[in-house]
Amino acid sequence: MIPQSGSLFPSAQNGGQNLHISQSSEVSDHCCPFALSHDDQKYSRKCEHTHGRSCTKCEQLSSVLGLISNAATIAEYESEDQKDEVQYLVNQDRARKVVMDNLEKDEALLERDWAMKFLPMQYRESKSKWFAKRGLSWHVGVVSMKAYQNDYQNFTIVHVFDNATQDALTSTSILQDTINHINKENKKIKTLSLRSDNAGCFHSSYSLTTIPMINKKSLIKIKRVDFSDPQGEKCICDRKAAHIKGHIKRYVNEGNNVVTADDFRKAVATMSNKDPVVPDEPVIETSHLLNKGWGLKGKREVKRFSVEQKDFLVQKFNQGEVTGHKCEPEEVGNEMRTAKNKDGKRIFKCCDFLTPTQIAALKKRQNANTAFQEEDLQAEEVTNEICNAFDSVALQ
Repeated sequence: MIPQSGSLFPSAQNGGQNLHISQSSEVSDHCCPFALSHDDQKYSRKCEHTHGRSCTKCEQLSSVLGLISNAATIAEYESEDQKDEVQYLVNQDRARKVVMDNLEKDEALLERDWAMKFLPMQYRESKSKWFAKRGLSWHVGVVSMKAYQNDYQNFTIVHVFDNATQDALTSTSILQDTINHINKENKKIKTLSLRSDNAGCFHSSYSLTTIPMINKKSLIKIKRVDFSDPQGEKCICDRKAAHIKGHIKRYVNEGNNVVTADDFRKAVATMSNKDPVVPDEPVIETSHLLNKGWGLKGKREVKRFSVEQKDFLVQKFNQGEVTGHKCEPEEVGNEMRTAKNKDGKRIFKCCDFLTPTQIAALKKRQNANTAFQEEDLQAEEVTNEICNAFDSVALQ
């Protein structure tokens, strides 16, 4: 049926149809003047030929589109299971709404989820280091509370690990630590409702049977546990995780690396919930301030390496020649950012940092100079041998 004619869709048909369209064709689908002529005589063109022929592929395209249209109008569920899934989805989403509507001042809703593993990010990263990364496991928990009559406030608690198993034991430990953080944040919270996805680490027997034990030890009691439908949409944890990842990308673009869990924590600690205040800029008529030729490209500023930069790089290059372990330009660039002298002060300022491309270029020039020096030495030895030979002949 339709799958056999799948190659006739417009996306695949355009390539061949463009070759068939012409200014004169007996096929009505291929005749451009006939297809674009208007009823008004001013915007029409009369063809000198008839349009009695037809194109097999164009007819098949029309039939396929007709089959799709008919299938869309008579679509039915293949089984009752699909109807049940829709009912589950609506009912589980309604459970969250009921909890939020009935929240009291001493109650809170905790939604938790394991976010997709975070891949380490570096400011200067080569393509070879991008592959075969080991992601960081991180857990997101969002606590929603009622601030006023119809207003809600929430805060996010993130747990990140260098290496952790996303099982019931880890999830339960995170839950207990999250409850402690909630108690520190708001002493008024006494009861808690849980909501998570249908992952095994959340709805396993171990996770459910440990809740009474947690209630005995903590000041906040868990009174309700809900699970979202497997086919449900994204929850608030996914939205909060997207905000965090967006901030980490900006943090990395500022010249930082986020490779370990501690780096992740430092990056998240720089987030601010306050909106930046941008002062209004005065409107200035710039037509009188611009000079002639302001749009032309300026001269490129040539900045040479300083003595400190050259000495540091030459030392690294010579060290690689002696030990046999040649440093990569990325490694040398990272060492420049943390290099210190005997007094414990940084050798280079931020403006003195070099990129891997600049370091590789200097290494290439140094190798070229070394090669020229070796050639000069060889040429000098040959010249000395020739002169000695002439002297010996003259003496004879």
